[in-house]
This record gives sequence, C-alpha cells and structure tokens, in this order.
Amino acid sequence: MAAPTQTHTYPPQYHEMSGSDIDAGNYDITLSSSQCNFEKGFSIQTGTLTAMDITISDSVDGSVFVDNTEDYAGTDVSTLASDKVYKCDLKAPVKAIRIRAVRSNATNAVDLKVLAPNR
Repeated sequence: MAAPTQTHTYPPQYHEMSGSDIDAGNYDITLSSSQCNFEKGFSIQTGTLTAMDITISDSVDGSVFVDNTEDYAGTDVSTLASDKVYKCDLKAPVKAIRIRAVRSNATNAVDLKVLAPNR
C-alpha cells in the first residue's frame, strides 16, 4: 500500500504520514517558508516506526536538500526514533525543510506527524 498524496484547501493543523507495508520509494513532507513560520520552529511526533529511516533535510534554494538531521533532532541522531517528540529550531535561514521516510525492507510501518505553525 502506497502512502496517499494529500492535498488541502487550507493549511492543515499538522501534516501526517502513516501506512504499513508501503511500496518502495521515498515519502516526503516538505515545508516551505510560505506554509509555516520558521521563526517558531516545528515539531515532529513519531509513533510506530518499523524498518523506516526518517531524516530531516533543508535547502536554501528549495531544490538542493542537505541532510541536517543532527542539527534538528540532536547530536548523534542520524534517523528519528519511534514514540518521541522532536522540537526543532532553525539554526540558519532556509527556504524549505523536507522530512523524508525511506523504508529499509518490505515489512514496514510509519506513523509521523509534523506540526509547523504558520502564524
């Protein structure tokens, strides 16, 4: 089952990614500077993560993304863990932030919510 593409008429209260045994590929939540107020930072709440690697990348131009998971989630954190809340502050101005889930095998599950206030 592939994670469905979500479209919203109005910005949602939070962005959500969930599914189990999802197909191969990358599943992204991308936050742009027009969608949220980066000065307030953002929060990521993880539920069950089974065979999924979650990373946080950012971009100054919106096209080239650099993995900065340690800057957002903490020193020595290369991928997000299950059942945690990460409160992320920006250390430098960026145009976009991408939260990416990549499966490591066919038996997997992801439950992730991203709260990025836009006011």
